[in-house]
Amino acid sequence: MSSESEAVSAGTLTPAQVRMFQAFGYLHCRGAFSAPEMADIIRDVEARRAERVDRPDGRELIAGSELLTTLLLEDRRSGGAVAQLMKAMGEHRWLLSGSNTLWGAAKDNGAPKGLEGVHVPEHGWHSDNPGVFECWPRIKVMMYLRDTTKQGALRLIPGSHRPEYQEQLKPLMGCHGTGGPATYTPEYAERTFGVNGVDMPSVAVEATVGDIVFFHHSMYHAVFNHAPDRRLLAYWFVGYPDSDTRLASLWRNDVTFTAGWRRNGDVWRGKPSPLLEHANPTVRALAEPPEVWERWRARGQAAHRALPFPDAEISIYQPAAEHRKRTGMKPWRSVEGR
Repeated sequence: MSSESEAVSAGTLTPAQVRMFQAFGYLHCRGAFSAPEMADIIRDVEARRAERVDRPDGRELIAGSELLTTLLLEDRRSGGAVAQLMKAMGEHRWLLSGSNTLWGAAKDNGAPKGLEGVHVPEHGWHSDNPGVFECWPRIKVMMYLRDTTKQGALRLIPGSHRPEYQEQLKPLMGCHGTGGPATYTPEYAERTFGVNGVDMPSVAVEATVGDIVFFHHSMYHAVFNHAPDRRLLAYWFVGYPDSDTRLASLWRNDVTFTAGWRRNGDVWRGKPSPLLEHANPTVRALAEPPEVWERWRARGQAAHRALPFPDAEISIYQPAAEHRKRTGMKPWRSVEGR
């Protein structure tokens, strides 16, 4: 297996910070980037966002920006820190998730689809990659472009990236929709654990501009007292998918991995990642060409179908459906293609 990712500049994390991530699944690095650096980043993002009026979600805002590539992928405070954390989890190579088509994702976290123009006060507890099969090394990186100290702070349940915790928390997915009102109702937390969602044991990551947050992509998280104008950059790294188990996991449940093709109809969108042409071999190692992703697609789908649970509901959702029947909770809105 290639070890090109190891060529990244040395990270700045201390051994204690690495242990913090290993134990609890997250790390909040305060003041990682200076005010002038953040001013440059915000100007770059806003300019690109203004150019992409056809894509208000901003998923491709980073594409083509040497500034953002340097600061978010190459810099020792970002890419270097990811390298430290991945190595601590036993990885020798990793990919920018969805790097076959994207350079990550710049997220404009406004109202969800169908609720444009409406202030939604909360984004309920959920995991982006829920289930005991999903807990292999994956890191989500978030850089806030506006402070969240008074409103809209990210909340995390420490340790919830571990398989045993996934089993205990899976009822929380029972009413988590896909960008619709069901996502923003608190009753599932009340009926599952007897407390309001905002009162679930958790930590509030009160970030300021210049902070960078790393957390395992299976960790349960939420936002309460949502800021309608919250702005952030979010992008994902995955351990190299060198096994059927990992490929099956990506095929069924990684939103950026599946951006490379449409599972419903198997229409391959073989767009090479710009990272493959980058001058830095470390950045090039974060991507694979379309033909590799195409082989992975077929292999991942076959591996998923061989797993011992129904194709229509991955491991996390079957128990959630049973939980709904017992509690009378609203149905979970299925994701297209699952």
